[in-house]
Amino acid sequence: APPVILSASAAGHVSGSNTQVTVRLLRIQMTPALLVNPNQSSNLQIVLSDPAPTGGVTIFLASSNPSIATVVASATIPAGSTQVSAAVTGVAAGNATITATAAGYPDTTAAIQVQNVNLSIVPGAATFFAGSAYARSVTLVMNVNAVQGGQLVNLSSSDTNIATVPSSVTIPAGAAAVGFVVTGVGPGSAT
Repeated sequence: APPVILSASAAGHVSGSNTQVTVRLLRIQMTPALLVNPNQSSNLQIVLSDPAPTGGVTIFLASSNPSIATVVASATIPAGSTQVSAAVTGVAAGNATITATAAGYPDTTAAIQVQNVNLSIVPGAATFFAGSAYARSVTLVMNVNAVQGGQLVNLSSSDTNIATVPSSVTIPAGAAAVGFVVTGVGPGSAT
């Protein structure tokens, strides 16, 4: 938004100076949705619109249904920083809403879906030749559709001297699969 110009005047006085004022609304942004397995945890990312002031900002968190999902009671963003993560733990299958509140900021929410999520790679086994010219696409499949914002999945190779994969992929919101490339590096077997 453009800055606002403030002026002051009074009858019988000469006008002084104008002052330019810019107003920024402080806000909290949070991962919009999260998919969590029962008895497992995942992190919500909480981001402030501006760096936290001296003393930091404590974000208080609450679950609409603790019998479905629990969340840490609070997370503090240190002075000068803009983000922190907060653990959400799935308790039982269902849906819950996590609400984040902090003094001077409007509340924000995240939709939590707790259910058993299974991942598989198709094909389950394959032969690769060494070299980037022989890299091969595979598909990561999830048994449910990804939530709003997509589902980040971390990948790793059991032996990067044999095969490499990207460090992570994101299954787009509403989708249940995403492709990625496996590159053969040397002889052997890796998972």
